[in-house]
Amino acid sequence: MLPEASLAPHLVTLYERQRESWQDFAEVCKGLADVRQRHLVFYGAFVEIQYNPRRLENITASTASPSNSPDKCFLCAENIPAAQISLPLSPGAGEFLLLCNIRPIFPYHFTIVHRAHIPQRLGAHFSAFLGIARGIAPDFWLFFNGAQSGASLPHHLHWQALPSRYLPLSRAHFIPCGNFAGVEIALLEDEARQALSLVSADAEALARAWGVLVEATNKRVLLCVPEDGLFNIFATFAAGYYRLIIFPRARMRPSCYYADEPERMIISPGSVEMAGCIVTARQSDFDRLNAAHIEQIYRDVSITKAEMNDLLKSLTGRC
Repeated sequence: MLPEASLAPHLVTLYERQRESWQDFAEVCKGLADVRQRHLVFYGAFVEIQYNPRRLENITASTASPSNSPDKCFLCAENIPAAQISLPLSPGAGEFLLLCNIRPIFPYHFTIVHRAHIPQRLGAHFSAFLGIARGIAPDFWLFFNGAQSGASLPHHLHWQALPSRYLPLSRAHFIPCGNFAGVEIALLEDEARQALSLVSADAEALARAWGVLVEATNKRVLLCVPEDGLFNIFATFAAGYYRLIIFPRARMRPSCYYADEPERMIISPGSVEMAGCIVTARQSDFDRLNAAHIEQIYRDVSITKAEMNDLLKSLTGRC
């Protein structure tokens, strides 16, 4: 079992072992060299656009009610390919396994999978989420896609990790706007995306702040949406402080996803997209996506500034 407190070196070792021992994975990793990228300046920051055809299945995953059957779930232990290594985490996160992501967005892309076939809910696993984030920081960030916010497998709890250097969000500017019982709160400086940064040395204080946000959000969403289903969350740790970056979502997909051809663009934002890397699986979408499209995509799936002010008020008592 891997020690939770010092996971980052084990991630690199696992990735290299899998490239050597698993031919299919080695071919996927080799294919990342051919992934095309370009950049746009968006509200003073870079947004990366990626053309990655292998991600089509993830982008177009059904949003229908998830199945309770693990029979065809490729995250369940009995369905993992024989060549895929799954490493158990311990001690605080012993319910989870570490895997290389089989459809990576970037090199060193990992999936942290719960051993049981349970729904994509952060809930009772918040402490383990922070513990793993601390163990892989600062080189890697951990992230969670809510069941209605980009999760392609909402019926099996899993998180993902990526090197922070690939995430434009790691260089974004946040404006301080108050505190909540030992948690410093800041707001992303961006007109299209709404995001909060929560920073604290106290994991329990962060858990309380997260609970307040979930409760406040539940007042505005339909009961059929899981209580943490409309969030994208990043977690990291540095200099004794945990940091969460939270994107409260209004819906799973933007209007362009449902448009008729040729106007349609198959883009379904998850955490990576909200962090400033827009993954496309069609050449046509990659070629024509521009800053105006990106702004509309973010506005379509994000809560409004007024709604964010309401959430801030629930934490700070003021807008």
